[in-house]
Amino acid sequence: FVKDRVTIMACDLAEIVLTAGGARHMNPMCTFRGADLIGTTYRHPFIDRINPVVGADYVTLEDGTGMVHTAPGHGVDDYQTGLREKLGVYCPVQDDGTFDETAPEWLQGKDVWEANKLVVEHLRESGHLFYDHQFNHSYPHDWRSKTPVIFRATEQWFVDVNKPFGLTPLPQVGERMGEGDGPGQAQSSQDSPSPQPSPLEGEGAKSLRERALAAADNDITFIPDWGRKRMRGMLESRPDWCISRQRAWGLPIPAFHGPRKGEVLLTKASVMAVANNIRQHGSDLWFKGTPQQLLEGYDVEADPDAPEWAKLQIRNSNFELRPSADIFDVWFESGSSWHACMRQRNLANEEGPATDLYLEGSDQHRGWFQLSLLPALAVTGHSPFKTVLTHGFMVDKHGMKLSKSDGNAIKVEDLMKEHGADVCRWWVASINFENDIKADMEFFRLAGEEYRKVRNTIRFLLSNLDGFSERRELTDADANTVDAWAWGETAKLVDVVKPAYDSYDFRKASEAIFNFCNDTLSAVYLAAVKDRLYCDTPGSERRKRTQTVIHDIADVLIRLVAPILVHTADEAWLALHGADMKSEDTVHLHTLPEVIDFAPAEGWSE
Repeated sequence: FVKDRVTIMACDLAEIVLTAGGARHMNPMCTFRGADLIGTTYRHPFIDRINPVVGADYVTLEDGTGMVHTAPGHGVDDYQTGLREKLGVYCPVQDDGTFDETAPEWLQGKDVWEANKLVVEHLRESGHLFYDHQFNHSYPHDWRSKTPVIFRATEQWFVDVNKPFGLTPLPQVGERMGEGDGPGQAQSSQDSPSPQPSPLEGEGAKSLRERALAAADNDITFIPDWGRKRMRGMLESRPDWCISRQRAWGLPIPAFHGPRKGEVLLTKASVMAVANNIRQHGSDLWFKGTPQQLLEGYDVEADPDAPEWAKLQIRNSNFELRPSADIFDVWFESGSSWHACMRQRNLANEEGPATDLYLEGSDQHRGWFQLSLLPALAVTGHSPFKTVLTHGFMVDKHGMKLSKSDGNAIKVEDLMKEHGADVCRWWVASINFENDIKADMEFFRLAGEEYRKVRNTIRFLLSNLDGFSERRELTDADANTVDAWAWGETAKLVDVVKPAYDSYDFRKASEAIFNFCNDTLSAVYLAAVKDRLYCDTPGSERRKRTQTVIHDIADVLIRLVAPILVHTADEAWLALHGADMKSEDTVHLHTLPEVIDFAPAEGWSE
């Protein structure tokens, strides 16, 4: 007995608990298995409520008494236990962190931090509290404000990723909605089930999860390839997608709540009416307009999905409708960009709105990549992208995250001022982006040296084209010349760089270009032809042949470096063609080179 009360706790923890509470008598009245308690009931110490004892595998003997309080409204594990045991999901904490009117009067209006002390004191005074102490433990914090957060079970909007569905066309804004249920339709936790959509013709109905896994396996190229495994793992384990947030700003969910709890109007026709009106009047209409203005043009009688209560409200012009205060998850917004950028601008092809490339950091398999894939599959049945490229994060030379607060961040404006954009672009092209990327000012200095070698090589080629006007076509008789060899090496360069660009292997492309400039041209070819360029008569056949090859190498090289050194290539292109900076011509309006098929001999001689 402790203070004339019977205490139940785990045998292995009894001595620790009783000693901490100052109890002197520790003789057990009886022992029994914890499972024997399941199904019994207990009364809440200060709320008029009787609850059952349930079992949970996350209750351990590491701390406490072996028994824990279960609050389905305030914890992920507790919520799942509540669903399994059919407990009520009670959440008395409001949006502002204060207790609502369902809590005891002495807690109402108090925030949770203030209430903690009040609850402890109340339990102590009522005699229910045996022992209490403060301790530190790991708990979620808001990453921006660095303050602790609490869990609250609230009504939200979800996209069901496991419900099989067929596909129905998504109308453009301004089109009248047809009949049938929408794929992957979001539902409130209190919505009544909507009619099951008919399967797509020739294909059985599949869930979003199944469609996404199939697309990851068969339709999408991942660079690097490990992105496929990462995406699949996240798709296999992901829960339903919660698409609602409670913020004072953002894109509103176009739902209307009726006068009674659980009444929600959100159909394809009502959504399109809102979209038409917002397109005409702007997004502020949702916050400033009336329900009548938001739903102008909506024919509720012709909407097969409209609930009866909404028809009655609108038919009688009562309009006791309240626009939802929930906004869309920002990933739902950015994840729908394929629609705004491709379908709305008539850039989608027959196979769907697939863009060539989505590029982002390695954290976006959970974010933008995945949450663009799901809406596109729900609406069109196709992936919104053909290729997903994943890059690492920027870290300092020691591998630490770049951070302003840590003082190791590199300012882009400082890089531009000291090195220029093309040097920075050359550095980016030269790194292995698949892993985290070390960045340091010294690395940009080394990149600048490589850049100047490429730039000076192009300058040398251009400077030796003075007086060049008549091309000298290479013939079989020239096959053993150094010019033919250089042209053959140029062809090899194109054969390396173009496939590298196609596979987004910019490191391989930049490395091949640098080695070509540094070794093939500067160390060998240009050193070999320097005398003829300087000493042969301007009209000699040998000099004309060399100038022809130099001109063609410059043309090829400028176009090959254009995707990386955009400003340098543009300037060099104008110089090659004798145009000034005001010219509308630019290398970026031309394609990558196709080299003339001329096969030189293995060696060369003059």
